Amino acid sequence: MEKNLFKIAFQWVAHIFNQVSTMALEEDTYSIVFSALKHPSRRKIIRILAEGPNTYTELLTKLGVETGFLNYYLESLNGLIAKDKNDKYCISELGKSALGLVRQVEESVSKTEPRKFSVLGFSINIAYVTLAIISILVISNVYWAYALQKHSQEKTNLIGESILIINALLNESIGIIDTTMRESRINFHLWYTLVDDIYRISSESRLIKSLDTDHLTHWSQVELATYSLVEFVYDVFDKPGHQDYPYLNFTVGEGWIISLTKIRDDLIEINKCLPSNIVLGADPHVGMIDESFTKLLAAGLRLQQDVDMARRTVSVPKSLPNP
Repeated sequence: MEKNLFKIAFQWVAHIFNQVSTMALEEDTYSIVFSALKHPSRRKIIRILAEGPNTYTELLTKLGVETGFLNYYLESLNGLIAKDKNDKYCISELGKSALGLVRQVEESVSKTEPRKFSVLGFSINIAYVTLAIISILVISNVYWAYALQKHSQEKTNLIGESILIINALLNESIGIIDTTMRESRINFHLWYTLVDDIYRISSESRLIKSLDTDHLTHWSQVELATYSLVEFVYDVFDKPGHQDYPYLNFTVGEGWIISLTKIRDDLIEINKCLPSNIVLGADPHVGMIDESFTKLLAAGLRLQQDVDMARRTVSVPKSLPNP
């Protein structure tokens, strides 16, 4: 009798392991069939929108994720979702087809699930029950450790990608400012590119601060400083007499060279503070020490101050007050 009970207990444990294996198989199947839906949260978004349009805030509440992750998921589902006339997110025709394919895959996988069995009516030794409970707890801990690891990997990948984007945009912006100083004139075509680059740097910094909450102050300062530079460039465009010319010539005495040199040096310093050791993929890594974050904060503060000084030096007042 005890031998049979021992066999039943281990069959129960095997049943749990089979369920975990089936879940892994299901994930692999999703990855092969439809790469855009490889993440459970993205599939959940499709299912939610299939029931009706949702606002950004409603999706954020239903998913229970950070804004940075939701932005990433929505961007990854481009083509499968759209916005209706009320600016709500809704499922597209392509999304409906994808959802139908997902449901077919789920139906196929469900047929392979092992049959359930009951142990009621048997007299089970307390030792076997304890063994089964311990096994379930071990499996549960392994599963949650795996889920947390995947969450951390995805967050690190997002931070790493944004830092690489900021690095590239900073290099281009620094080059445009160097060209401006060398030619002693503002090429408005180049400066339209400059304002777009700086605005994207500010946006990427906002995304990083939503993910790297341990350094919220540092990334917030970079976001504010670069956005102040965006406003400065826009106000240069709007300055009376500048709108009808492709170029704005200036001399050393007007203070442009000194002002732009300081702003360029601040951007170079911010770029130096960004981590160069970035690894993306299954084992991501973003290496940045506390000393670099301290320097990053200082460089952001200095950029904001130098932009304000440049306004006064070259007589470019703010077109709008700070909100």
